[in-house]
Amino acid sequence: MSKITVNNIYSKGVLVALRMGAYEGRKKLSKEQLSSLPTEIVRGVHDLFTKEFKDQLRKIGNVDMLIRGSVKIRTVPFPIDSVYFLPNDKIEEIVNMIEDKRKVRQELIEEAVDAYENAIQKFALEYPDFYNRAKDSYPSKSQFRNRFYLKYQFVKIAPPDDDGKLSPEIYKKEMAKFKESVEEMKKEVLSIVASTLLETTEKLKKQCDGKLNQKTFNSLNKFFDQIDNTYADFIENKDLKAVIDNLKKNVLGVDAESLRKSSDFKKEFKEMISGVAESLKAIPDVPLKRALDF
Repeated sequence: MSKITVNNIYSKGVLVALRMGAYEGRKKLSKEQLSSLPTEIVRGVHDLFTKEFKDQLRKIGNVDMLIRGSVKIRTVPFPIDSVYFLPNDKIEEIVNMIEDKRKVRQELIEEAVDAYENAIQKFALEYPDFYNRAKDSYPSKSQFRNRFYLKYQFVKIAPPDDDGKLSPEIYKKEMAKFKESVEEMKKEVLSIVASTLLETTEKLKKQCDGKLNQKTFNSLNKFFDQIDNTYADFIENKDLKAVIDNLKKNVLGVDAESLRKSSDFKKEFKEMISGVAESLKAIPDVPLKRALDF
């Protein structure tokens, strides 16, 4: 794998912009409802539907989280909200995943649309006071359906061309911005990788003193694949590369059952994993994303 630069990044992948709409079915509480609470610092909402219909909306939201999460594990964060860098060899995979989930999502949306008007009536019967305060807040049935949009678009990225269309001053500034975006992507990758590995190694170290969980090993092996297939080109930090290689060498092939069977092996593994955790903490200029209890 070759180093990512401003000159070759556009040949290695595309940006995918993902936008999804939702409807939570809530309304802000009025000042009267907040009573004597200071409204400049206190915010409050109340639901517009009973628990049954809120559960239907939550199912749609769960699919949205699954889609966004599935995109994130196949991509590199880009310094624009809801935009991700996608390696070329994962484009078809992403499209198939989103379209499959779209079908499931659309079925849930249609079920909610069909139940929408009855859900309003049920809320009105069970909570008439809250319904009367909020009855003008309900979107129409078609507006309700339109809240649940799902759109994605692939965009090829490249540094600005020095073709005379931009003045030298603007070209220089835009090129600097592009370089900064690429560097931000690299820093974000370093942070994700170091944080995830540190969190996992700390978890394994604690499990060596208690109950070992095979799921932790499975997650770590999956993350190794993610590093190799998605993040590798963005990792230039030699110290982090060395830690990754060392961790792979000592973890691949190890499972919870083999450690349970040998106390000596478990002790040796704990010492190794503790050393990896300390090495990760000592890597300079790699911000950690999670607050961990060291």
